[in-house]
Amino acid sequence: MLSRMSHQGLLWPAIVSLAGIAILLSLGTWQLRRLAWKEALIAAVEQRASEAPLAHDEALRLRCDMADMDIAHSCEFRRLHLRGKFENANERHIFAGVVGKGGQASVGYWVFTPFIIDGAASGKGGGRILVNRGFVPEALKDPARRPKGQIEGPTEITAQLRTRELRGTFSGADDEQRNIYYVRDPRELGQPYDAPVPQAAIDAGWFYLEEIGNPPDGGYPQPLAGKPEFPNRHLEYALTWYGLAATLLGVFLAFVWSRSRQRG
Repeated sequence: MLSRMSHQGLLWPAIVSLAGIAILLSLGTWQLRRLAWKEALIAAVEQRASEAPLAHDEALRLRCDMADMDIAHSCEFRRLHLRGKFENANERHIFAGVVGKGGQASVGYWVFTPFIIDGAASGKGGGRILVNRGFVPEALKDPARRPKGQIEGPTEITAQLRTRELRGTFSGADDEQRNIYYVRDPRELGQPYDAPVPQAAIDAGWFYLEEIGNPPDGGYPQPLAGKPEFPNRHLEYALTWYGLAATLLGVFLAFVWSRSRQRG
């Protein structure tokens, strides 16, 4: 049969077509697996967004593994209500581009500020942890231009736990002198953090807090809404790959039919 197909000029087109169809089908199946993962992620985040934040004392007793990649078993997006005070003099700025209402893009920075949690001095938990207080546009990078947002003294925050961002191949190089960073990773921000929440997290560099709620007086930093939006087009992508596989099969069958007619 192979020799016959080779004689008819069909062998290599068949091999190439079958290989292409196999690849396209595998890509479609992979997207379906990604779809299941994304739906589980969205469900977990929506559930945690509907839960009341853990009170201060409960938050200090929280135990979970932020390094667990399964969101259902980690503390990702768990909401906490904490008392303490900001170390405004040590805030760090992470370069960011944000798409606001109406689809308008704005270039600016995420403001990361150390937060000293009540209870650290008494040995009952607490400690120091980085908080992403929100977004400021380029013109307000200098804290002196947003003095009302520099909260001094004891305060309370509502925030959600987030796993540190991994540095990518194309992440920019940090500029410590200009206080410009490119990755939301406490390890890169040049501040020591001790006795973090949750207590069971051995490595304080694994996570940070993301403040949610209303902005401070003056409007900046602008905290996140608290319910992240995740794009979920995996079903569309899967159908696209499967459709391409069907198209390739159709093209090959049309090619075979054309060859048979020529020989007929």
